[in-house]
Amino acid sequence: MGRPLVAVATGDPAGIGPEVSLRAATRKEVREACRTLLVGDRWVLEYHARRLGIAWGGIELWDLPNVYTGEYQPGRPDEASRAAGAEYLEAALEAVQRKAADAVCAGPLGFGATLPAELTEAELIAQLTGTALAATARVKGGLRVLLPAGPAGPAGSEPEEEAAGRLADLGRRFLAALGIPGGRVEAVGRVLAEEAFRRLRAGECDLLVADQGTERYLPAELAPGGAAATVPLGPAVPCVVAGPTAAAVGAPSEAGMAEALGLAARLADGWRWLVGGQPRAR
Repeated sequence: MGRPLVAVATGDPAGIGPEVSLRAATRKEVREACRTLLVGDRWVLEYHARRLGIAWGGIELWDLPNVYTGEYQPGRPDEASRAAGAEYLEAALEAVQRKAADAVCAGPLGFGATLPAELTEAELIAQLTGTALAATARVKGGLRVLLPAGPAGPAGSEPEEEAAGRLADLGRRFLAALGIPGGRVEAVGRVLAEEAFRRLRAGECDLLVADQGTERYLPAELAPGGAAATVPLGPAVPCVVAGPTAAAVGAPSEAGMAEALGLAARLADGWRWLVGGQPRAR
């Protein structure tokens, strides 16, 4: 199999998304790990490439001209620019559903009046893919945590036990895609949160299924700002990966976006092998 193709939703065009998407996609380690398809407005991306002196030859582009250039104000996100960024994410997800791409890397996206204020990025992804629930997996070395989002999308909410079972199954498939078949999945609900995270740090489990209420116990390495994979609980999309988002502490970075692209490529490659039946060891 060749390198996976990752569709990069370039985020809010008036924010830092286009810049970190271009910078990350042109890094040597990213080019070696995957091919990239930038999803955004060509004019905006060319504007930033000229401004930054970035040569982005060889990178594919899905041009969605939804930014009125006469009113474009970099650094001043508004309702229209956030809506444009949401369109890029929807288009990138569509590319995966049409099997035109293998995974999605979502650039920084703020939420404005065009989307429900309480909607998280994971819930938006669940809604766009028509799944009942989404989960965000934070990964840093051997530290792996799966955090479910709230119910969303037309499928509605699930009974708690059924959702927990699907999360555990997703956790095992997630580990297999990372090259850890038969990995040990631990649920926070079975032990105290502090003890569960201690076990994770000690390597006594391979992945921890937690809930949003236990985020304060996350190891510092997994705090917002690094790469995180948002995985819809359904077969439509193999993986969606987000770098630092607007919710992260500090500004999203090129390094965080590059880390997210690398994780997207690794997961996409793992999922492609899983489709054939047996995961390959890494």
